[in-house]
Amino acid sequence: MRQMNFKKEYDERGRESVVIGNKSKKRLDIVPRLICVLLALIIWIYCVNINESDVVTTFTVKFEVVGQNSMGNGLQMYDISQDISEIKVTVQGTNRDINKFTSSDYKAYIDVSKITSAGWSTVEIVTEIPKDSSLKILSVDKDTVSVYADIPTSAVIPLSIKEGNISKPSAASFDYKLEGADEKDGKWYITINGPKGIIEGIIGAEHILEGDFNSSKEISGFPLNFYGADGSLINAGGSNNVSGSMITYDTSKMTIKVDVSTEKTVPVRASHGTPECNHECIPSISNITVVGDPKALESLSEILIQVAETVPGTYDYVLTDDIIGVQGAVLKNGEQKVTVTVKEIENQVIPNDPEQ
Repeated sequence: MRQMNFKKEYDERGRESVVIGNKSKKRLDIVPRLICVLLALIIWIYCVNINESDVVTTFTVKFEVVGQNSMGNGLQMYDISQDISEIKVTVQGTNRDINKFTSSDYKAYIDVSKITSAGWSTVEIVTEIPKDSSLKILSVDKDTVSVYADIPTSAVIPLSIKEGNISKPSAASFDYKLEGADEKDGKWYITINGPKGIIEGIIGAEHILEGDFNSSKEISGFPLNFYGADGSLINAGGSNNVSGSMITYDTSKMTIKVDVSTEKTVPVRASHGTPECNHECIPSISNITVVGDPKALESLSEILIQVAETVPGTYDYVLTDDIIGVQGAVLKNGEQKVTVTVKEIENQVIPNDPEQ
Protein backbone atom coordinates (compact mmCIF):
# COMPACT_ATOMS: atom_id res chain seq x y z
CA MET A 1 0.00 0.00 0.00
CA ARG A 2 1.29 3.38 -1.02
CA GLN A 3 2.14 5.67 1.85
CA MET A 4 1.11 9.39 1.72
CA ASN A 5 3.22 12.23 2.99
CA PHE A 6 1.54 15.31 4.53
CA LYS A 7 3.55 18.53 4.66
CA LYS A 8 3.04 22.27 5.16
CA GLU A 9 3.64 24.85 2.40
CA TYR A 10 3.23 28.66 2.20
CA ASP A 11 2.03 30.81 -0.76
CA GLU A 12 3.31 34.23 -1.79
CA ARG A 13 1.20 35.99 0.85
CA GLY A 14 2.44 33.68 3.62
CA ARG A 15 -0.72 31.73 3.92
CA GLU A 16 -0.26 28.14 5.16
CA SER A 17 -1.60 25.16 3.29
CA VAL A 18 -1.31 21.35 3.66
CA VAL A 19 -0.03 19.42 0.67
CA ILE A 20 -0.36 15.64 0.23
CA GLY A 21 2.51 13.89 -1.58
CA ASN A 22 3.91 10.41 -2.14
CA LYS A 23 6.52 9.05 0.43
CA SER A 24 9.07 6.52 -0.73
CA LYS A 25 9.66 3.43 1.44
CA LYS A 26 12.91 3.11 3.44
CA ARG A 27 15.51 0.82 1.87
CA LEU A 28 16.43 -2.30 3.89
CA ASP A 29 20.16 -2.52 5.13
CA ILE A 30 21.72 -5.72 3.68
CA VAL A 31 24.79 -5.82 6.08
CA PRO A 32 22.87 -6.69 9.27
CA ARG A 33 20.98 -9.35 7.36
CA LEU A 34 24.26 -10.94 6.18
CA ILE A 35 25.70 -10.89 9.72
CA CYS A 36 22.63 -12.67 11.06
CA VAL A 37 22.89 -15.32 8.38
CA LEU A 38 26.61 -15.85 9.12
CA LEU A 39 26.01 -16.23 12.87
CA ALA A 40 23.24 -18.71 12.24
CA LEU A 41 25.54 -20.73 9.98
CA ILE A 42 28.31 -20.82 12.63
CA ILE A 43 25.85 -21.97 15.30
CA TRP A 44 24.55 -24.67 13.01
CA ILE A 45 28.06 -25.96 12.20
CA TYR A 46 28.95 -26.01 15.93
CA CYS A 47 25.82 -27.95 16.81
CA VAL A 48 26.51 -30.48 14.06
CA ASN A 49 30.20 -30.97 14.98
CA ILE A 50 29.72 -31.21 18.74
CA ASN A 51 27.58 -34.29 18.25
CA GLU A 52 29.89 -35.91 15.69
CA SER A 53 30.25 -39.53 16.84
CA ASP A 54 33.34 -40.82 14.98
CA VAL A 55 36.04 -38.51 16.39
CA VAL A 56 39.31 -40.35 17.16
CA THR A 57 42.11 -39.13 19.44
CA THR A 58 44.97 -40.51 21.58
CA PHE A 59 45.57 -39.84 25.27
CA THR A 60 48.73 -40.44 27.29
CA VAL A 61 47.59 -42.12 30.51
CA LYS A 62 49.62 -42.57 33.71
CA PHE A 63 50.52 -46.23 34.37
CA GLU A 64 50.10 -47.59 37.91
CA VAL A 65 50.70 -50.83 39.83
CA VAL A 66 48.05 -51.87 42.36
CA GLY A 67 47.59 -54.82 44.68
CA GLN A 68 51.16 -55.02 46.00
CA ASN A 69 49.91 -55.24 49.59
CA SER A 70 47.41 -57.97 48.75
CA MET A 71 49.67 -60.57 47.14
CA GLY A 72 49.07 -64.11 48.41
CA ASN A 73 51.37 -67.05 49.22
CA GLY A 74 53.87 -64.71 50.88
CA LEU A 75 54.84 -63.21 47.53
CA GLN A 76 56.27 -59.74 46.94
CA MET A 77 56.73 -57.84 43.69
CA TYR A 78 60.41 -57.18 42.91
CA ASP A 79 60.72 -56.11 39.29
CA ILE A 80 58.85 -55.26 36.10
CA SER A 81 60.15 -56.15 32.65
CA GLN A 82 59.80 -52.66 31.21
CA ASP A 83 60.24 -49.25 32.70
CA ILE A 84 56.66 -48.13 32.06
CA SER A 85 55.29 -44.85 33.35
CA GLU A 86 52.67 -44.07 30.68
CA ILE A 87 50.30 -45.86 28.30
CA LYS A 88 49.01 -44.40 25.02
CA VAL A 89 45.27 -45.03 24.60
CA THR A 90 43.43 -44.31 21.35
CA VAL A 91 39.66 -43.76 21.77
CA GLN A 92 36.66 -42.93 19.61
CA GLY A 93 33.52 -41.00 20.56
CA THR A 94 31.54 -37.85 20.11
CA ASN A 95 33.32 -34.56 19.86
CA ARG A 96 31.48 -33.47 22.99
CA ASP A 97 32.92 -36.35 25.12
CA ILE A 98 36.37 -36.14 23.55
CA ASN A 99 36.65 -32.52 24.67
CA LYS A 100 34.89 -33.11 27.98
CA PHE A 101 37.48 -35.49 29.45
CA THR A 102 41.26 -35.23 29.93
CA SER A 103 43.96 -37.88 30.33
CA SER A 104 43.49 -37.80 34.12
CA ASP A 105 39.99 -39.23 33.62
CA TYR A 106 41.45 -42.43 32.11
CA LYS A 107 43.19 -45.25 34.02
CA ALA A 108 45.86 -47.79 33.06
CA TYR A 109 47.11 -50.27 35.66
CA ILE A 110 48.08 -53.83 36.51
CA ASP A 111 46.77 -55.76 39.52
CA VAL A 112 49.65 -57.85 40.89
CA SER A 113 47.47 -59.35 43.64
CA LYS A 114 46.39 -61.93 41.06
CA ILE A 115 49.93 -63.38 40.80
CA THR A 116 50.05 -66.72 42.63
CA SER A 117 53.51 -68.17 41.77
CA ALA A 118 57.13 -67.09 42.10
CA GLY A 119 59.14 -65.98 39.08
CA TRP A 120 58.14 -64.01 36.01
CA SER A 121 54.42 -63.67 35.24
CA THR A 122 52.60 -61.98 32.37
CA VAL A 123 49.98 -59.55 33.68
CA GLU A 124 47.31 -57.83 31.57
CA ILE A 125 47.22 -54.05 31.59
CA VAL A 126 43.71 -52.85 32.49
CA THR A 127 42.59 -49.67 30.74
CA GLU A 128 39.48 -47.81 31.92
CA ILE A 129 37.67 -44.96 30.18
CA PRO A 130 35.21 -42.48 31.73
CA LYS A 131 31.85 -44.01 32.57
CA ASP A 132 28.53 -42.86 31.08
CA SER A 133 30.15 -41.58 27.90
CA SER A 134 30.11 -42.43 24.22
CA LEU A 135 33.85 -43.26 24.26
CA LYS A 136 35.28 -46.64 23.33
CA ILE A 137 38.88 -47.89 23.18
CA LEU A 138 40.28 -48.53 19.72
CA SER A 139 43.84 -49.52 20.74
CA VAL A 140 46.58 -49.28 23.40
CA ASP A 141 50.33 -49.31 22.75
CA LYS A 142 50.90 -51.96 25.49
CA ASP A 143 48.43 -54.53 26.72
CA THR A 144 50.62 -56.84 28.87
CA VAL A 145 53.73 -56.61 31.02
CA SER A 146 55.98 -59.15 32.79
CA VAL A 147 56.34 -58.95 36.57
CA TYR A 148 58.85 -60.75 38.80
CA ALA A 149 57.52 -61.87 42.20
CA ASP A 150 58.99 -64.10 44.88
CA ILE A 151 59.11 -64.82 48.60
CA PRO A 152 61.37 -62.31 50.40
CA THR A 153 64.36 -63.68 52.29
CA SER A 154 67.79 -62.65 53.56
CA ALA A 155 71.28 -64.15 53.78
CA VAL A 156 74.68 -63.35 55.27
CA ILE A 157 77.42 -63.74 52.66
CA PRO A 158 81.18 -63.08 52.47
CA LEU A 159 82.24 -59.62 51.31
CA SER A 160 85.54 -58.88 49.56
CA ILE A 161 87.28 -55.79 48.17
CA LYS A 162 89.39 -56.06 45.02
CA GLU A 163 91.47 -53.66 42.96
CA GLY A 164 90.25 -52.81 39.49
CA ASN A 165 91.40 -50.10 37.09
CA ILE A 166 93.33 -47.83 39.47
CA SER A 167 95.40 -44.73 38.72
CA LYS A 168 97.97 -43.60 41.33
CA PRO A 169 101.24 -41.63 41.44
CA SER A 170 104.28 -43.52 40.18
CA ALA A 171 106.30 -45.28 42.91
CA ALA A 172 103.41 -44.76 45.37
CA SER A 173 102.21 -47.63 47.53
CA PHE A 174 98.53 -48.54 47.63
CA ASP A 175 96.73 -50.30 50.49
CA TYR A 176 93.19 -50.48 51.86
CA LYS A 177 91.14 -51.90 54.71
CA LEU A 178 87.43 -52.21 55.46
CA GLU A 179 85.93 -50.92 58.69
CA GLY A 180 82.37 -51.28 59.97
CA ALA A 181 81.62 -54.68 58.40
CA ASP A 182 80.82 -57.83 60.34
CA GLU A 183 84.04 -59.81 60.66
CA LYS A 184 84.65 -63.46 61.53
CA ASP A 185 87.74 -65.62 61.15
CA GLY A 186 89.51 -62.83 59.26
CA LYS A 187 86.69 -62.44 56.69
CA TRP A 188 84.13 -59.69 56.12
CA TYR A 189 80.39 -60.39 55.83
CA ILE A 190 77.26 -58.49 54.77
CA THR A 191 73.51 -59.15 54.99
CA ILE A 192 71.53 -59.00 51.74
CA ASN A 193 67.76 -59.09 51.20
CA GLY A 194 65.73 -60.02 48.14
CA PRO A 195 63.77 -62.71 46.30
CA LYS A 196 64.38 -66.24 47.55
CA GLY A 197 65.04 -67.67 44.10
CA ILE A 198 67.97 -65.25 43.57
CA ILE A 199 69.31 -64.92 47.12
CA GLU A 200 69.76 -68.69 47.45
CA GLY A 201 72.06 -68.69 44.41
CA ILE A 202 74.45 -66.01 45.74
CA ILE A 203 77.59 -67.15 47.57
CA GLY A 204 79.55 -63.87 47.76
CA ALA A 205 79.60 -60.10 47.29
CA GLU A 206 82.42 -57.96 45.97
CA HIS A 207 83.30 -54.30 45.53
CA ILE A 208 85.80 -53.27 42.85
CA LEU A 209 88.05 -50.30 43.68
CA GLU A 210 88.42 -48.18 40.56
CA GLY A 211 89.32 -44.61 39.66
CA ASP A 212 92.02 -42.05 40.42
CA PHE A 213 93.78 -42.40 43.75
CA ASN A 214 96.23 -39.51 43.83
CA SER A 215 95.66 -39.21 47.56
CA SER A 216 94.34 -41.26 50.46
CA LYS A 217 90.55 -41.35 50.78
CA GLU A 218 87.63 -42.96 52.59
CA ILE A 219 84.70 -44.56 50.71
CA SER A 220 81.26 -45.35 52.17
CA GLY A 221 77.94 -46.43 50.65
CA PHE A 222 79.71 -48.33 47.87
CA PRO A 223 77.92 -50.65 45.38
CA LEU A 224 78.40 -54.42 45.29
CA ASN A 225 78.52 -57.16 42.69
CA PHE A 226 77.13 -60.63 43.48
CA TYR A 227 78.48 -64.01 42.38
CA GLY A 228 77.09 -67.52 42.12
CA ALA A 229 78.68 -70.86 42.96
CA ASP A 230 80.28 -71.07 39.52
CA GLY A 231 81.89 -67.65 39.90
CA SER A 232 79.56 -65.98 37.39
CA LEU A 233 78.21 -62.49 37.99
CA ILE A 234 74.54 -62.45 39.04
CA ASN A 235 72.69 -59.58 37.42
CA ALA A 236 69.80 -59.04 39.80
CA GLY A 237 69.25 -55.33 39.44
CA GLY A 238 70.72 -54.76 42.87
CA SER A 239 71.69 -51.29 44.01
CA ASN A 240 72.61 -49.78 47.34
CA ASN A 241 69.66 -48.77 49.54
CA VAL A 242 67.21 -48.50 46.63
CA SER A 243 63.72 -49.63 47.56
CA GLY A 244 62.17 -52.02 45.06
CA SER A 245 65.40 -53.34 43.53
CA MET A 246 65.92 -57.08 43.32
CA ILE A 247 68.63 -57.11 46.01
CA THR A 248 68.99 -54.57 48.81
CA TYR A 249 71.84 -54.10 51.27
CA ASP A 250 73.44 -51.37 53.35
CA THR A 251 77.09 -50.29 53.08
CA SER A 252 76.50 -46.76 54.38
CA LYS A 253 77.98 -47.68 57.77
CA MET A 254 81.02 -49.34 56.25
CA THR A 255 84.16 -47.46 55.26
CA ILE A 256 86.93 -48.50 52.89
CA LYS A 257 90.04 -46.64 54.01
CA VAL A 258 92.42 -46.35 51.07
CA ASP A 259 96.01 -45.47 52.01
CA VAL A 260 98.18 -44.00 49.26
CA SER A 261 101.73 -43.12 50.29
CA THR A 262 105.01 -42.20 48.66
CA GLU A 263 108.56 -41.30 49.69
CA LYS A 264 110.09 -37.86 49.49
CA THR A 265 113.66 -36.85 50.34
CA VAL A 266 113.85 -33.34 51.79
CA PRO A 267 116.81 -31.24 53.00
CA VAL A 268 117.56 -30.86 56.71
CA ARG A 269 118.39 -27.38 58.02
CA ALA A 270 119.33 -26.11 61.51
CA SER A 271 118.84 -22.53 62.67
CA HIS A 272 118.63 -20.36 65.79
CA GLY A 273 115.77 -18.44 64.30
CA THR A 274 117.41 -15.19 65.49
CA PRO A 275 119.09 -13.27 62.66
CA GLU A 276 121.15 -11.15 65.08
CA CYS A 277 122.92 -14.25 66.41
CA ASN A 278 126.33 -14.49 64.71
CA HIS A 279 126.40 -18.31 64.68
CA GLU A 280 126.25 -20.98 62.00
CA CYS A 281 124.33 -24.22 62.72
CA ILE A 282 125.44 -27.25 60.76
CA PRO A 283 123.45 -30.56 61.04
CA SER A 284 125.26 -33.89 60.70
CA ILE A 285 122.88 -35.01 57.93
CA SER A 286 121.94 -32.97 54.90
CA ASN A 287 118.63 -34.66 54.00
CA ILE A 288 116.13 -37.21 55.28
CA THR A 289 113.41 -39.42 53.71
CA VAL A 290 109.76 -38.91 54.67
CA VAL A 291 106.83 -41.22 53.89
CA GLY A 292 103.27 -39.89 53.54
CA ASP A 293 100.31 -38.95 51.37
CA PRO A 294 101.47 -37.61 47.97
CA LYS A 295 99.22 -34.56 48.13
CA ALA A 296 100.23 -33.71 51.68
CA LEU A 297 103.95 -34.02 50.94
CA GLU A 298 103.71 -31.50 48.09
CA SER A 299 103.91 -28.65 50.63
CA LEU A 300 106.93 -30.11 52.49
CA SER A 301 110.14 -28.39 51.34
CA GLU A 302 112.53 -28.98 54.30
CA ILE A 303 112.98 -30.30 57.84
CA LEU A 304 113.98 -27.50 60.20
CA ILE A 305 115.78 -28.10 63.51
CA GLN A 306 115.27 -25.21 65.90
CA VAL A 307 118.54 -24.78 67.78
CA ALA A 308 118.22 -23.33 71.28
CA GLU A 309 121.92 -23.26 72.20
CA THR A 310 123.85 -20.09 71.35
CA VAL A 311 127.24 -21.16 72.68
CA PRO A 312 129.51 -22.72 70.06
CA GLY A 313 129.75 -26.49 70.35
CA THR A 314 128.06 -29.73 69.29
CA TYR A 315 124.58 -30.70 70.38
CA ASP A 316 122.53 -33.87 69.84
CA TYR A 317 118.90 -33.83 68.69
CA VAL A 318 116.46 -36.68 68.13
CA LEU A 319 114.20 -36.24 65.09
CA THR A 320 110.67 -37.69 65.46
CA ASP A 321 107.59 -37.66 63.22
CA ASP A 322 106.37 -34.48 64.94
CA ILE A 323 109.14 -32.42 63.35
CA ILE A 324 107.72 -33.06 59.88
CA GLY A 325 104.64 -30.92 60.50
CA VAL A 326 102.47 -32.84 57.99
CA GLN A 327 99.54 -34.93 59.24
CA GLY A 328 100.04 -38.63 58.58
CA ALA A 329 103.63 -38.25 57.38
CA VAL A 330 106.38 -40.23 59.12
CA LEU A 331 110.15 -40.60 58.95
CA LYS A 332 110.98 -43.58 56.79
CA ASN A 333 113.60 -44.94 59.21
CA GLY A 334 111.86 -43.86 62.40
CA GLU A 335 113.48 -41.68 65.04
CA GLN A 336 116.92 -40.46 64.04
CA LYS A 337 119.76 -38.85 66.01
CA VAL A 338 121.28 -35.69 64.52
CA THR A 339 124.28 -33.75 65.78
CA VAL A 340 124.23 -30.00 65.21
CA THR A 341 127.48 -28.05 65.27
CA VAL A 342 127.16 -24.45 66.38
CA LYS A 343 130.07 -22.20 65.50
CA GLU A 344 130.74 -18.56 65.06
CA ILE A 345 130.60 -17.13 61.58
CA GLU A 346 134.05 -15.95 60.57
CA ASN A 347 134.31 -12.30 59.59
CA GLN A 348 134.66 -11.96 55.87
CA VAL A 349 137.60 -9.80 54.73
CA ILE A 350 136.93 -7.85 51.58
CA PRO A 351 140.15 -7.74 49.47
CA ASN A 352 141.50 -4.35 48.40
CA ASP A 353 140.64 -3.25 44.92
CA PRO A 354 143.94 -3.07 42.97
CA GLU A 355 142.61 -0.22 40.89
CA GLN A 356 142.16 1.96 43.96
